[in-house]
Amino acid sequence: MIPFMSRSRILCVTDSLHSGSSQSQLVEIALFLCQIGYDVEFMVYKPDDSYEYVLKQQGIAVTRIAPCNLLQRFFRIRKFIRNGGFNLVIAFHRTPSFICELAGLPRRSWKLVVSERSSRRYKPHSFLEYLYAYFHIYADSIVCNTFSNCNLILQSNTRLDPDKVHVIYNCHDFSGWKQPYPLPTATAGNKLRMVIAANVSDITNLNVFIDAMLRLTPQERSVLHVEWYGCGSKKSCNSEVLENVNKEIQQKKIHLMASNLPYDLTEIIAESDIVGLFSYKEKLPRELCTAMAAGKPIISANVSDFPLLVEEGRGGFTCDAENPSSIADALRKMIRISSSQRHEMGRYNTQRARFLFCKEHTVQRYVVLFQKLLTM
Repeated sequence: MIPFMSRSRILCVTDSLHSGSSQSQLVEIALFLCQIGYDVEFMVYKPDDSYEYVLKQQGIAVTRIAPCNLLQRFFRIRKFIRNGGFNLVIAFHRTPSFICELAGLPRRSWKLVVSERSSRRYKPHSFLEYLYAYFHIYADSIVCNTFSNCNLILQSNTRLDPDKVHVIYNCHDFSGWKQPYPLPTATAGNKLRMVIAANVSDITNLNVFIDAMLRLTPQERSVLHVEWYGCGSKKSCNSEVLENVNKEIQQKKIHLMASNLPYDLTEIIAESDIVGLFSYKEKLPRELCTAMAAGKPIISANVSDFPLLVEEGRGGFTCDAENPSSIADALRKMIRISSSQRHEMGRYNTQRARFLFCKEHTVQRYVVLFQKLLTM
């Protein structure tokens, strides 16, 4: 436990309290800060309130800005912060971070920590993206949740002091997992059940994945039972994708679960043999953390920090998400190794997850950073 140093007032600013991974991180941080004696408040400007009850149970007040345009929202948030007597403001997501950076001008008395959780793969191209990156010079610390994003931020704004930019991975709650995990159990017909959890869209690469499946031999395809959990809405797919999806469903090579992505994927992933992540644009999805925590071998795209987390040959296999031959090769590698080798990959991923995503360790890293700023 980190010792309580002073009763400082802390404001957490984000867009909403819906049940997303970023919001869950900020809520965990706030609950811990409250537990060790800080006065914590929240400010949001969207109506989603999945976490509001949890916060209010712990005595954490939530202020919601009434619906308004961006300019009105900025002035209302600015007024609230400047009149609130806060010692520290923590902003999650790009727009809240940008608003809080602007709110501190021309000068401020509070410390400001902003969070960069963008899933972009390249340096900013639009004026707004450059503006977001530039205004980070007005924050005391910038926290990224991947090293790849950290590098992009530093490349995007050469005026940033590298010592102000930190990488803290998302935390994961391991309380629901029990060891030891059993050996992966094949589904009916001795097939390997691979679960892919992603909304169906061009970004999540369903069409490229299907192309990769067709590059496998009939014998190789017969080993895999693929379940893609996500929204099957026609609005999220082009006609070519839909045609391929229908063809694959008819041939029983892939099962598309046409429903909204379930928030709690724990049970689904726990019952799988392999977890696939084939999006070519990712941050640090909770599906990856959950798969590692569950002790599952993983096939992932080589985007974001995936190559660092899914060590090639040790925790699974990586591939080029935009190259169907590369995906097919990764699938082939996973099919050809033994069940015991897949089990060892899963055990290795669990050990890595407990080290990298431990909730207590992650939250305390944030608290150490906050306390350092508060004593400066």
